[in-house]
Amino acid sequence: MAACINPIQSEIEQEMELGGWTREEELMRSETGGEDTCRWERGESQDEAKDGFVAVPTREGEGAAKRASRVERVGLWVGIGGYAAITVASAVAERGHASRPAAAGACAFVVVVWWLSGAVPMAVSGLMPAALMPLGGAADARTVSAAYMSDAMLLLFSSLLLAKAVERHELHGKLAAALLRRSDQARGVIGAVIACSFVLSMWVSNTAAATMMAPLAAAATRTASVEVKRACGLAVAFGASLGGMATLTGTGPNVVVANVSDVTFAEWFALAAPFAASLALALWRLAASRLPKERLEVSIKAALPWTRDRTLVAVVLLATATLWLTRRAVWARFCPRPDFVTDATVAVAAALVLFVAGALPWAVVADLDWSVFFLVSGGSALAVGVDESGLGAVVSSRLARLPGGDTAQLAAAVAAALSLSNLVSNAAAANILLPLLACSTSRPRRLLPPAALGTSLYR
Repeated sequence: MAACINPIQSEIEQEMELGGWTREEELMRSETGGEDTCRWERGESQDEAKDGFVAVPTREGEGAAKRASRVERVGLWVGIGGYAAITVASAVAERGHASRPAAAGACAFVVVVWWLSGAVPMAVSGLMPAALMPLGGAADARTVSAAYMSDAMLLLFSSLLLAKAVERHELHGKLAAALLRRSDQARGVIGAVIACSFVLSMWVSNTAAATMMAPLAAAATRTASVEVKRACGLAVAFGASLGGMATLTGTGPNVVVANVSDVTFAEWFALAAPFAASLALALWRLAASRLPKERLEVSIKAALPWTRDRTLVAVVLLATATLWLTRRAVWARFCPRPDFVTDATVAVAAALVLFVAGALPWAVVADLDWSVFFLVSGGSALAVGVDESGLGAVVSSRLARLPGGDTAQLAAAVAAALSLSNLVSNAAAANILLPLLACSTSRPRRLLPPAALGTSLYR
């Protein structure tokens, strides 16, 4: 049975067979481990559901919901119980209040358990350090709170605004129309889809890039065989994942690295972009070797005109990328205080230009994904508390005793990243692992990039 597909859907959604399922099926299956969870039935009134249809859970869907609810309840109480146990044990040992490292460890325990179990929304768990670190005596509230609007968080906020501008003015449509029309062969179309998804995901989130590209990819392969349509669906998904790895603002784990270290956009790009691009090229070569030599009737609507606002957004985006890549090497030295200027400075200035010019209304701020913002900033606040309390130094001294030195630490960090990203989202995995790595090792810049890329690769 189709998984929760509305019978009244647009023609293009009916013909989207990315990976063998339609877009709604993909979303539902990805959220429930691949199980068919509900069916659509006609509701009694228009108020019950959109278009008069209501989603009725199937037996499998009810089972999946019960299992998820059970995990959440267990995680909730394990987190609370662990926090209480660590705090009380330390207070008894200290014959007074819990020690600062113990208080920070208790806070880290409950936050990580709730992130893993989904006991509460991840953004809510991200706010926990702001309350528990000061109350437990682990770190000053002013120090912890500053992490929620740090330089890296301003960079993330401004990057989300730039992504909204790209989506609002449909620059992805211009890019797709330019690339998809260059070939009518299945292999060429798949390569164009990978390239479009890759480039888009460098500047917007993976999910947003895939959402933008899925309808365009479906339209381009409307007359293709099922095999080519499935390959196109995989091209969108993998292209978006790989493109996000290439830039510091492309995906959540990369922003976490910026939040807990001093890595710059240019440094990350020099490290990750060649790696991501080589993987994208290998993906295309693999797909091309397995696809038949099929000729397609690529049906992409006419390219959108270059309006004033659309042109401004494109120019600002290109200028922002250029300024990010050349900040330290070229133009920052002409500023009165070069060390005062960061990548966030460039991103905020770019967003201000769009706001002032009228290309981006302030109302889009309400549509931003604030859950990602508080998830990432919560990881930074947790790292600040762990570092300020002295827990990071304790963990670092223990890690230094491990046999194998830096190589063993690097292997352990990558293995932990791959394992965690199999349990939770890549952003959550990065927030659990990277802040702890940042404050528990003497060489965080050596461990953080491989660990961050590991969380993105496995998803």
